[in-house]
Amino acid sequence: DPGIVRHALALGHSDIAQHPKDAGAYIRLAYTLTDAGINDEAVAVARKAVQADPHSALGYSGLAWVLSHNSIGVMFGKGMDYDAAIAAYRKAIELNPADLDVRGNLADLLEHDRNGNLYSPESHLGDAIDTLRYIKAHQPEVEKHTEDNLVIDLFYAGKFKEVLPELLNAGPSPIRDGTAVAAIAATEDPPAAIAYANQIGGDEQNKKDALTTGAEGLWNMRLYPQAAALLKASLPNPSESREIIGQIQIFNNLRRYPGPKLPATDPRSPVERLLFSLMTDSFTESSFEQNVSRHAFSGTWQSNSLKQQTQQFADAVATLSKQTGLPLVVVQDILLGTLKLSIVPSDEPGSRVLAQTAGSPMHAFFVFKEDGSFKIAGTAEASTEVGTEVLYLMQHEQE
Repeated sequence: DPGIVRHALALGHSDIAQHPKDAGAYIRLAYTLTDAGINDEAVAVARKAVQADPHSALGYSGLAWVLSHNSIGVMFGKGMDYDAAIAAYRKAIELNPADLDVRGNLADLLEHDRNGNLYSPESHLGDAIDTLRYIKAHQPEVEKHTEDNLVIDLFYAGKFKEVLPELLNAGPSPIRDGTAVAAIAATEDPPAAIAYANQIGGDEQNKKDALTTGAEGLWNMRLYPQAAALLKASLPNPSESREIIGQIQIFNNLRRYPGPKLPATDPRSPVERLLFSLMTDSFTESSFEQNVSRHAFSGTWQSNSLKQQTQQFADAVATLSKQTGLPLVVVQDILLGTLKLSIVPSDEPGSRVLAQTAGSPMHAFFVFKEDGSFKIAGTAEASTEVGTEVLYLMQHEQE
């Protein structure tokens, strides 16, 4: 309700006017602004909190919290001020080392990367593990989520052999059982993991939950054959779930995509490199210029138009990840692993490269040699660029 938000903001401003040196007054208003999706203003207010009281741990922890949201108030959303949020949490801990909740919030942030992806290779899992171990050592009674998050972080950090020792004195839980099963499958083999799952107490559902949770962890780590084996073992009756059977079929044959492998002498190589950069969110101005002809555009607007089209492709991959619930790297492996590039036979200097990946329509790219290397001159969807390239070649008396 906009009226309620306006009232809350008015109260916040009044609180600050009455207590201009109280960091808490600023932070309360900042939280309200973040909840309302006005996070840029929330950050500005939170910065005033630490200016009003530079020794306030609350001020710095509140600043860190709003910095870990993007401009529209999405926590860990792409566009958050990741580095500044980490720095603010560390300052709050320096000012109040005994506050374990602030350390827990820092660990939550460190489990993400600067784009908000959880447990990605670019997150700071090693620091998150150290932070959680400190919390565990200083909690009078170790809280469930502390132990759960610690073993999950160990697994996604690739510290598989540290998972079971960490669980020696911890009680069972679905997350812990599933992480243990996944760690055994990663370090030994699926049969050993299945044997461990068979020893889990409770009913048959507990075993199934451990196997499916373990399988999810394994495919998130791109250990696809192991994930398929656990999924298969979780189905006493294979006809029970078409969805799980479909996952088994996908993961049985899926492998990590190693990256572009076609030599520069292959006309398909610029298409492969460009699609790889788009699908892996590594698309840059440099990758665009490396693979697309600089002469295919009559002006900046035309170049920007093609860049927008390629960015839409990258956004579609991210959307597919959200729709399926699969991590971006898994979707990338599926799409790139099924990518087929073919050349339409031609006696002409240029080539037409057809690209298709699982579940997508075929796209045509027009490729030719420029300064000794193959470049993309346009696509079937952006054929104006081909005409521009032709005019350039004619002007420079090239065939």
